[in-house]
Amino acid sequence: RFVVERLPAAGETFRLEGADASHARARRLSPGESVVLVDGSGREAEGPIRHADTTNEREAWPTPSR
Repeated sequence: RFVVERLPAAGETFRLEGADASHARARRLSPGESVVLVDGSGREAEGPIRHADTTNEREAWPTPSR
């Protein structure tokens, strides 16, 4: 789970950066694995990681679930 300021719209790509990207890399999350984004108000979105690179960036394509 990653806490984000704003959930992306369905089909929109979301990029994990900074500390979140470092955390994802430390957890060895890679393309195809699922991540959950939460916005702190009870809403969440889940989707697969589409891209990961050596600069710690992770891109996910989440779909809002609530």
